[in-house]
Amino acid sequence: MIVIDASALAAYLLREENYETIREYLERGVISIELIVKEVLNAVYVAYKRGRVSREHVDTIFRALQELLEKNVILLADQRALLKQALEISLSTGITIYDALYIALAKQRKSPLLTRDRVQAKAARELRVEVLET
Repeated sequence: MIVIDASALAAYLLREENYETIREYLERGVISIELIVKEVLNAVYVAYKRGRVSREHVDTIFRALQELLEKNVILLADQRALLKQALEISLSTGITIYDALYIALAKQRKSPLLTRDRVQAKAARELRVEVLET
């Protein structure tokens, strides 16, 4: 099962360029960490503040995110077990703990990481994690 990060899920929900590719992965089922929900909602908030989406669109996106979670399209892994490994990844690569948590999950599961974050993708590749970029 593919690990999805917040940059990819936010791009899908905000219908950014190539979001259809992300939908294909979602249709197969993905896994992530609990943090993804907060990061995605923050990205939606930023899009709203910048005038990219309306208040009504924010509500639609929120409902879509809830549905993805309720229908187990996105499974959520407990990130507490990943904290030590994520810290080590951050220290060795210079990326944030947030980004390192997704990489730690991918390493733990021996799964590819779906991301739009180029810095995170580079770090993942350095750690021999397969990266799927959209």
